Amino acid sequence: MTNGMSFWNQGLRGGVKMSLAVLCGLMLALPASAGVPSDQGGFKVLPAITRGNLAVFPVVANHLYDTSQLLTLDEGVRSGQVTVTEAGNERGLIRPGQTIPRREEGAEVNRLVLYNNSSRPLLLLAGEIVTGGKQDRVIGSDRIVPPNTGPIDLGVFCVEPGRWVASSANFGSMGAQMAQPSVRTPAMAEHNQNRVWDNVRASNAKVAKSLSGSEAESVGGTSSYAKVFASAPVAKLVSTYIWRH
Repeated sequence: MTNGMSFWNQGLRGGVKMSLAVLCGLMLALPASAGVPSDQGGFKVLPAITRGNLAVFPVVANHLYDTSQLLTLDEGVRSGQVTVTEAGNERGLIRPGQTIPRREEGAEVNRLVLYNNSSRPLLLLAGEIVTGGKQDRVIGSDRIVPPNTGPIDLGVFCVEPGRWVASSANFGSMGAQMAQPSVRTPAMAEHNQNRVWDNVRASNAKVAKSLSGSEAESVGGTSSYAKVFASAPVAKLVSTYIWRH
């Protein structure tokens, strides 16, 4: 039986990235012993591989899906082939030699604009975090963006309550990090921005409480979910979960 998640290991070059993404999705979440169905829709879920409060459930299928041409958000943003901006900052279509206009509409909490200027389809996963603009955001739904496409509306939710001041023109990627279930679920299933903010605050407070005094101070001064999980003490904790092969 072929690994149906070869998606991460082949097309997305992501053994380490997978571990980080899964960790940030499960850290401080349900215990590793939580049950899951063993077989759904032709895919089979194998017994969990656990380490501390992290549980990884391998998913296998009897078909190999070629995902080698898919572009990840992190790869696209870092290479400059994918750009994400606030709504209102996108530039309209023009003919060569014309002045580039700028749209006048204002930024919106739950909307960004994305361009995929690469020759590869872009894979967006719900829960991926982009940082910058007027607030850090989390992608609200899974989708594949065709090559050389844009501008497209990108449904997002804010994961940085309290800031509405531009820090950059374009958004950057958090790399392998994804929002944990308590943050993803209100965005994906409930479409509830207030619950996202509440759970971001709760998550940040829980992380700070789990750290020592000096380490807690280093994350206590920000409302940014992304900055807390990118901080040195949390990054050190995350590194203990990474396996390499």
